[in-house]
Amino acid sequence: VERIFLRFPDLRKFAEDAKGLAPESHRMFCQFEGILESTFEDTIQLQSDMGTKTTKGLTLQWFQVFVQKALTRLGLQIVSLLMALLTYKKK
Repeated sequence: VERIFLRFPDLRKFAEDAKGLAPESHRMFCQFEGILESTFEDTIQLQSDMGTKTTKGLTLQWFQVFVQKALTRLGLQIVSLLMALLTYKKK
């Protein structure tokens, strides 16, 4: 079983934690939360369809797919938030 990199509640918590340090990122997350959640769920389904044995969250490989899908749907403004999360999670 592959290790889960991120669950959607983790993304929500990260955005909440970032409120004090990066209020713009937090506002952006709140503004696009529905689209991000839908994109996240789509990516989990794709991950499962491609043979990954978990639906509890995304592996690192599929997190990268999620970032690409979010970029396609929301444009560059969302990338900074998601890249900050990637840096934070790798620590």
